[in-house]
Amino acid sequence: MSTWKRHRVTLASEIAALLVFVVLLMNWIGVTGTPNERLEFRVNAGEQAHNLRGRLVFMLTTGLEDLREVELCLADVKAAKASGYTADVILIVRGRGAEALANLNGRPSRIAKLAREVKSSGIQIVASANEFKQEGISAASMDPTPSDLVPDAAVRMAELVSQGYQVIRY
Repeated sequence: MSTWKRHRVTLASEIAALLVFVVLLMNWIGVTGTPNERLEFRVNAGEQAHNLRGRLVFMLTTGLEDLREVELCLADVKAAKASGYTADVILIVRGRGAEALANLNGRPSRIAKLAREVKSSGIQIVASANEFKQEGISAASMDPTPSDLVPDAAVRMAELVSQGYQVIRY
């Protein structure tokens, strides 16, 4: 066999070996597969875990005029946190949304109970001090009390969006 042919065979073998190595490496680090398969990773002995990338901020602007909507928002916030698909969930209450969390005007006990469960599950509740003044609500009347009282909830929401949070408005 001539030197030229031996060189070609050797080069082809090296390229084939390199391709096999690259495919095996990609499979080992999880680059291959469908996009949905790549979003999950293996933890222990076949268990599946979610890749916690989602970050949500729920904005509650509905008040006592639509108790069903308030209840749905609080239930959705709690479910999103418990789902295992999100890294962080925050609830911002604005305007009449603050009224719905205030212990005023005969708020139904199911709303109060759900609001307390939301906070006790580790969800941060953000409210605006300026809006409390506009709505005539004191922070002391909030049940549960907000985790964070900010000057302007819209500015906090803009900050969270810049950090990759997605906004869901009720």
